[in-house]
Amino acid sequence: MKRILSISIVLTFSLILFLNISMASGYAFGSKVMPNDPDLGRLLKNMPNGAIMSFWDIGPDIGSYDAGDVVYLDTPPTGIANINDIRLTSFGVYRSGTKVMPHHGDINAPLNPMLAEMRFLNLNGSQSYDIYDPVYIVQSIALYQSDTIDANDGQTDYARYADSSGGYAAQASNIADINSNLESDAQEVQSNNTTTDANTYFRETEIQETAPGTGGGFVYRQADFYEHLSYDGSCKGLPQTSVCLIYSDDYVWPVSDRRIDNAPSLVGFDNNGFPIEFIGCYSADYYHILGTLLVKSVAKQKTLFIQSAPSQGTSITGSSMIRTNDIRLTCVGEMEAGSRVLNFEPDLNKLVALPVLVSFPGKSDDYACLRVFDANGNGLYDFEDSVYLDISFPGDSTFGTVSVNNVRLSGPSIQ
Repeated sequence: MKRILSISIVLTFSLILFLNISMASGYAFGSKVMPNDPDLGRLLKNMPNGAIMSFWDIGPDIGSYDAGDVVYLDTPPTGIANINDIRLTSFGVYRSGTKVMPHHGDINAPLNPMLAEMRFLNLNGSQSYDIYDPVYIVQSIALYQSDTIDANDGQTDYARYADSSGGYAAQASNIADINSNLESDAQEVQSNNTTTDANTYFRETEIQETAPGTGGGFVYRQADFYEHLSYDGSCKGLPQTSVCLIYSDDYVWPVSDRRIDNAPSLVGFDNNGFPIEFIGCYSADYYHILGTLLVKSVAKQKTLFIQSAPSQGTSITGSSMIRTNDIRLTCVGEMEAGSRVLNFEPDLNKLVALPVLVSFPGKSDDYACLRVFDANGNGLYDFEDSVYLDISFPGDSTFGTVSVNNVRLSGPSIQ
């Protein structure tokens, strides 16, 4: 009996240890940030040192990028696998999303620059990039040979590059011209499209008149609000994922969200002349009619609008389709993040959408950006830091922070 009890204690302890390790390891590579995730709202800074895509040419087809090669997010680009480069495909026991460390077998491995783009598949046919759309690394030009790196300035000299058939396509002087043909102009996208926010929503439903005694301002229909009792408990006892919103009439509204605005703002009046205050949070905006129990929340959706087919133009590849050995950055069905697209798989030859998220080498009209959470606050990019593909919206309230639909590009690491 004592022996069975001892075994049970050991098994329980082992299970607890395993769970603690799993919890400490963080989110998986390629997972998308969801509305209630703990890393939501972290401050981000740009990826340093001009990160590029590179591959270690160890596959069966030497001289060409193939399924046996290891692909890295390479920074700084010095021509070898550096400490903290991120593996985008697995190598031995090191899974996609792990960082290179000094004692790992691929440290100092020779790397070839890889022209590529991070793009997404419009899975559900909507007009925007959404939480269900998978993201890929799409080859722009697949083969690189005789690439030289100037270690002094970290700039890549693309001596020659090759097309998908393996033949050399052009000299390096033509790369800038080819890149310039990419028609996903970020400024044009932003001028032609809009994001949905709370004020836009309410101004579509507002009554265009001035209520008596209000002195002007926007007037909203009281019927669009609902009654919700003010919270009279302790805000200190709420879960970490919740926050108390306190309005100027001392109305308290606990919500499962993260605060952006420190204080409420007066935004208008209802059709009975009561003032309305607004508090902005990461996932939604929250409105309260002062002197009443009436509230209204409007969920935010960070939206990247897809360009229509006629304006897609041509990318560097001359094609906008998923090809063999492109890499999935997010899970697609049972196919995990970091896996390559193989012949006859269901996502092969699917049309990827514009705009391009991130290009390698980077271009000024990239719609998104690689950004880093400085976990230890030392101002450097190092092992503890988390890397995200941030779908950027300058001027948006969540810009510069981890927000919904960002993709995690670094996962649990093996030291």
